[in-house]
Amino acid sequence: WQSHLPVSDVYSVVECRAQLLKVGQYSFLNIYAPSGSQNRQARQEFFGEDIFRIVKSSSTKSLPVLAGDFNSILSPKDTERNFNAKTCPALKDLVENYNY
Repeated sequence: WQSHLPVSDVYSVVECRAQLLKVGQYSFLNIYAPSGSQNRQARQEFFGEDIFRIVKSSSTKSLPVLAGDFNSILSPKDTERNFNAKTCPALKDLVENYNY
């Protein structure tokens, strides 16, 4: 992929959790959110503080594409059980506030 995609400006923005990179004119935020039910609060802080800050500092004309392993869901339709343990209100707020 490196020989075919114009990848540049790769930055670790949250150590071991998020990288920001550019591919041509587009920015991507590669996310690896904390996993497991014991890390529910850590996910809330990750999306509500770290990722929110990064997105907020981006140009509204070119918000980064969010990709990666969110370890969270937004709707009960996304799971067969344990929705409350898997949902992340901060991720939902991020999606709604920035029209993702």
